[in-house]
Amino acid sequence: MSLLNNTQKPTIFADASVLFSSAFSESGGARLLFRLAEFHVATILISPAVLSEAEQALRRKAPQALGHLALLLDAANSQVVDNAPLQEVAFWNQIVGYGPDAGVIATAVAAGAEYLVTLDRRHILGNKRLIQALPLVAGTPGDCLAWLRTILISPYDHSPYDSPAISRHQLNEPPAVYQIRERS
Repeated sequence: MSLLNNTQKPTIFADASVLFSSAFSESGGARLLFRLAEFHVATILISPAVLSEAEQALRRKAPQALGHLALLLDAANSQVVDNAPLQEVAFWNQIVGYGPDAGVIATAVAAGAEYLVTLDRRHILGNKRLIQALPLVAGTPGDCLAWLRTILISPYDHSPYDSPAISRHQLNEPPAVYQIRERS
């Protein structure tokens, strides 16, 4: 069952920190993003490198959560995209200065993601030069949820342009049908 009347769902590229967080904690923004993807409100993209990094971190820090990660990825119908070519990673590494995160950024850009969701404040979110250069939006899971509110229209809205599309209350209820606002 699709919750969107429009076939173009927002695309969100999740990095390893978000995968780890969503598998480790049953509450919080990262898990809620996967729940929204499960109901076809958004598409979550990941790469083999991101998946490998998240699995390694879970094996070291929370091996009991590995199964949760597999279930979340499957339920959300997450799409695995190819890692970006090395020349694109090299380009972003000049801005980021950290190879693994340059790979994440290059892959998110190459995949055509609209949003890069991360908890990495050191190399990504705190890097003003990078944020200005990105052709997509980057932020935390909470920031991404706020962004989704601005582009989704709830059937509960009387006027789709003067109120948030999804309230926290509505996200905890059984989902309704949502539409995507025109994006400029």
